[in-house]
Amino acid sequence: CLIVAQAARPVVCAKGLSINPHVSFADCPALDWLLVPGGMGTRREVDNPVLLEFVAAQARHCRAVLSVCTGAFVLHAAGLLSGRTATTHWASLDRLRALGDVKVVEARHVRDGDVWTSAGVSAGIDLMLAFIASQAGEDAAGKVQFQSEYYPSAIRYGDCASHAQAPGYLKSTHGMRAAPANRTAVLVIDVQQVLCEGEHAAFESQQVIGRINEVCAKARAAGVPVIFVQHESTSGYLEFQTDAWQLARGLDAEAADLRIRKTSADAFHRTNLQQLLDAHGVGELVICGMHTEYCVDTTTRRALALGYPVVLVDDAHTSEGNRHLSASQVIRHHNLTLANIGSFGPRVRAVSTEDLRFGSEDQPIQSTTSAATRQ
Repeated sequence: CLIVAQAARPVVCAKGLSINPHVSFADCPALDWLLVPGGMGTRREVDNPVLLEFVAAQARHCRAVLSVCTGAFVLHAAGLLSGRTATTHWASLDRLRALGDVKVVEARHVRDGDVWTSAGVSAGIDLMLAFIASQAGEDAAGKVQFQSEYYPSAIRYGDCASHAQAPGYLKSTHGMRAAPANRTAVLVIDVQQVLCEGEHAAFESQQVIGRINEVCAKARAAGVPVIFVQHESTSGYLEFQTDAWQLARGLDAEAADLRIRKTSADAFHRTNLQQLLDAHGVGELVICGMHTEYCVDTTTRRALALGYPVVLVDDAHTSEGNRHLSASQVIRHHNLTLANIGSFGPRVRAVSTEDLRFGSEDQPIQSTTSAATRQ
């Protein structure tokens, strides 16, 4: 672990604390991970070409780059946040939005691939625990959490949640929350180009995309957030940023929609999906996408385990099928099976695109017919 500064001499903070760097930028070896802190000094340092070149050069070979608080602005100035999802201190969220090319999320911390950002001060602890879990496993993160006794009490002193600039994650757990706790969100899973053409093409993918577009249009009209999930790998047919990895042609995704990138069948696993849902006050999910028996099934079950009731759009998810079952058999099987799981507490309702109805932002979704009763 190295503290790095432009020059290898003590750096005196605003309140007199002295930070003693181990090495200068010029003498710093290639780093595995780079953490950029925030503070008032970032307003000056975003115009420091020596710092920005150091950050950009290290980022080219780092396994991950992280920022706490307004360190996000240094990452942006170094060219690392354009087109990405990020967060920062609550007082600087609007300033981050004003940059115009960052998808700003009001969450404690956010991961977008190999770039991690957190909100202010204590949120950096949440960031580091999540980061340790991603790199060394949840057991390692649990040991750090236990040794540091970091188990926030969730007690909030005063009424800061009513502040005009209070972030969404704070409002969502307060009586004056920005979004009601039973708000719905649509989760569109892995509708990516490679899964809609060629050897990996899913059954009736274009018809399913049309129905997903209808679901999303209904959601947007009701003020319900739409979240697109994309699977990625470092190689193979879902390699990040390749044409195959992109959202499928014909899928209607809008600039205001939210994005999540994942590396496992579970859209919650080592992603910031749950924090994103908390920030938007979401308590119920509508799920559709690809493939039925893998990511749709796994994410649905994980959502139930986390306490989210799920509406599975029964004609808006699909599969390649396999040597034992046709794609249509896989789809019918999962519509029936998932709708009959009761052990988690929350349940799955299987509903067709046509029957799906969204209420207001204060009401959970409605449906006229359940697929489990239609079969």
